[in-house]
Amino acid sequence: MIRSLLIYHRLGMHFDIPPEDVDLEFCKAAHTFSHKPGIENALQTIRGAGLPMAIISNSPFGYRALDWHLQQNELDTYFDFIVSSTDYGLQKPHPLLMRIPADRLGLDPTDCWFVGDVAPVDVAGAKAVGMAAFLYNSRGFEDKTPSADVEFDHWDEFTEIFTTTRSS
Repeated sequence: MIRSLLIYHRLGMHFDIPPEDVDLEFCKAAHTFSHKPGIENALQTIRGAGLPMAIISNSPFGYRALDWHLQQNELDTYFDFIVSSTDYGLQKPHPLLMRIPADRLGLDPTDCWFVGDVAPVDVAGAKAVGMAAFLYNSRGFEDKTPSADVEFDHWDEFTEIFTTTRSS
């Protein structure tokens, strides 16, 4: 939202609605969202285990816009909250941003799993604060530096890893 406000102001554009509403309407028009096969089962499995979940996103859109997309895809009930880099003025892999969910949940980052899809950002950020780093590599990226603790390319595979790890 901060970035878009800078652009709007620079272009001399002003709106009669709050900046959060501008952000949401722009997001609705400019961004499409769809969930990957198997993600809902993975989320149900984690939620069924009674574990909290949060999102850390480097989206150019703020919390409200991201939450709207989750609601449209009926995924919002799985997450306790969303941390958007736009709302905090920091981006992953910045350690302060990466620590926010653990801090809000009263957890030590070393007790958290972080699942992301970009190794240089998500895996690096997770490792910087001591989280277990899981790389969802469905697009087959060759650059997987730094290396994740676990790599998978389908959400069913993640669900199996999660279930196996929880029962051990």
